[in-house]
Amino acid sequence: VSPTDDIEVYNCSSSHMKTLTMGEIVDYGKKIIHEVPLEGMLWFAGGSLTKVWLVYYFKVLLFHLLPAIFVDLMLRIT
Repeated sequence: VSPTDDIEVYNCSSSHMKTLTMGEIVDYGKKIIHEVPLEGMLWFAGGSLTKVWLVYYFKVLLFHLLPAIFVDLMLRIT
């Protein structure tokens, strides 16, 4: 990413101008996080959308809670 004087601003609200779906916003975020990574990450941020609540809560457990508990336990051990 190079410095520029032009700044694109995306408003995540209802509008008929330059509309974006939530899927497009997630895809843009994934692209940006690979181009400009954060420092000290354990893994790249990701994400997906689902309409199924059971899948959502399974992913929260698998990719959010369990890794957090594991990392906390490792930090307490060391």
